[in-house]
This record gives sequence, C-alpha cells and structure tokens, in this order.
Amino acid sequence: MLAGCAATGPDVAERSNESASPIDVEARTEVPLTNASMLADNDQLVESGVRAGVGDDLVEFRTRYAVSSGELVQNVGRAYQQGEAIPTQLARQSVEHAVRVSTPGRLGAPVQVGFDQQEASVLTVDGQQREEETRAHLVWEPNPVRLQLEWTPPSRIAVAGNPLDCTLEGRLRMPTETLSPGLESALDVSQSECMVRAPDRGVDQLPMQARELAWNWGESLDSTIHMSRVELRAPVYGVPELKSGYELGLRQQHSLFGWQVEADFALRQAEGPVYHDEAPDEDSRWSVDLQLSRQLHTFALTARWMQAKDPLWFVPEASPVGRQNLSVLLDFSSWLTGLMPGVDAGMKASWQHTEDAEGRDDNYFRWDFSLSW
Repeated sequence: MLAGCAATGPDVAERSNESASPIDVEARTEVPLTNASMLADNDQLVESGVRAGVGDDLVEFRTRYAVSSGELVQNVGRAYQQGEAIPTQLARQSVEHAVRVSTPGRLGAPVQVGFDQQEASVLTVDGQQREEETRAHLVWEPNPVRLQLEWTPPSRIAVAGNPLDCTLEGRLRMPTETLSPGLESALDVSQSECMVRAPDRGVDQLPMQARELAWNWGESLDSTIHMSRVELRAPVYGVPELKSGYELGLRQQHSLFGWQVEADFALRQAEGPVYHDEAPDEDSRWSVDLQLSRQLHTFALTARWMQAKDPLWFVPEASPVGRQNLSVLLDFSSWLTGLMPGVDAGMKASWQHTEDAEGRDDNYFRWDFSLSW
C-alpha cells in the first residue's frame, strides 16, 4: 500500500509544475515497516514534511515532524557487560519549522532572510526532557561579496571547550585572488556579541565583544592569518576592570609526505595593570598548538603539543589551566580488525604529560582495549 501511494508522487509533482499556480504545496509522509532487529540500521519511525512556496521561492515555508527510536530500543537484545552504562533513551520526537523570504530588489543579489525553530521531546526511562533551538539569519551575496548576520538566543548552558556563547554575529567575506595569484583567498571581517560561560573556571555571565580580521588562502583556504580583539562590554560588579585583549595568530593545515600537519600559533597581549600583575611571564603570551598525525601500516599515530592554549586568556580572574601539554596516541584498531574479521575491535595506547601554571608536572599512561560482536 505504501509503495502504491509513493508511486503517485511524481505525477502530482509534474501536474503542479505544469500549472502556473502562484502557490506550491508539497506534503510527504514516510512510515518505514521494519522489525526490531533492523531498528539499528533505520531508527526513523515516522517522518512527515510539508513545504509551501509562493512565487519563484520568494516566500518558502517548511515544517517537519519526525519520531525516531532511542538508543535503548536500538540495542534491544544486546548483552551488556558488567559496569557498562545502559542507555535510557526510548524515543525522540521533533518538530521543525523554517521560513525563508527573498526580496526581489535589485541590490546586486536578493536579500535572504530566514528563521529556523526546532522543538524536541526526548522520552527516557526517567521521564521526559525538552530541547529547543532557535536561529535567525540574513544573507546577502552580491558577487563577489558575501554578508551574513546570524542571531541565536543565549544557551545559558556552558559548553566544554567553548566558553564563548555568541548570540549575534556578523560576517563579511571578500575574495582577494589579486593578492595571491593562482591560489584561492578571501578576507573575512566579523564581529560577535558574546557571553563568557565557564563556571568550572570561576567565570560566569561575563559579557564580551569579539572582533576579528582574517585572511584565508590556499587550497580549501587551509591557511589563515587573523587579528582578534576582545573586550568587556559593560562593567560587572566584583570583576576587576578589564580592558582590550589582542591576538595575532597563524593557523595552517597541510599534508606533507603522508603526514597531516595542523599548526596554530598566536601572540597575545592584554591591556591594563591587572594583566601584567597576573601574567608577568613573557612565555605565557605565546600560544602554540601543534598536531601531527599519520596512518601507518599497523597503527595510526597522533602527536600533539600545546603551550598556554587557554580560551580564557583575556580573563585574568579565571582559574589557571595546564601551561604545557604533550601527548602521543597510538591506535591499533584497524590492525586488530584485520586480524579478526567480523569483530568490532579497538585498541589504543596513549601517554600525556601536563605542566600546570604553577610548574607542577603530571604524567599518565593509558591502554584501552575493547571487543564487541
């Protein structure tokens, strides 16, 4: 029955295209019929969507409803080892809405304005959890310039490794092939209104403004020189007076003789007497992140060295983090899988050396081995 209904779809679309109706509406619903043993390969239980367009896509509206099985249902019949965490997610349903408006004006290119919203409910054995995401954006692309504005509501949740929660960001990109003949290159100018959320570092609800000027060049724009500036937007009670912080950096990604090389170097300078009192060591002004990786015959090798790579370098009252970090990882998973076909096997060995801001050293070695079938 579902196959018969699906077969009528193209004819309806063709008749819609032949008619010169100013409003175009499309609807689609999919309900896969499968047994429990196949849920791991197809976790989508229900998916339904509606699209409506006015004119030549001057106004477009899309909505989507989906229900998917959770990790607990997908792993029905699996034997769990002692101490292994059992998933608690039963199912997830989501509703997504998207609106696109394009102006027919003659400004070199149409101005596209969009609004996206997603609401989801996750059903677990412990109850129900809600997720919500909203985004508005504006794009204008008069050749060869691209202007983009994006707004998202504050998340109010700290994200590990990314203490800046930016709600408004503007970016302008201009190609600069004349400065690098034979290479793709572009100049990016951006400004963001952000909030620092790092409660584990002793900093929360700190409004900041970030500006950046970056020049990208090379194949897939794999090299970047950037100049950044961050500053406190408004005085905060209990926080020492903060002034501007500047960063001049170089980021590159290359493949050399089978090695994948990623390098990030930056020179940082923060204004104000507070900064000079907190960081008298000149070496702390340099931030280095160097990573080498290569897939060899029997294992994959990854080596990484970081020095003073602190995302909160411009906030002196933040609790200190590791000043030096050296790590080596050997991954034997591909070699082990070749020895035991049909078995999902993993084996990794890693070593890490860390030196904190007070000069204390810490070393550890770790060996991970796993088998599943």
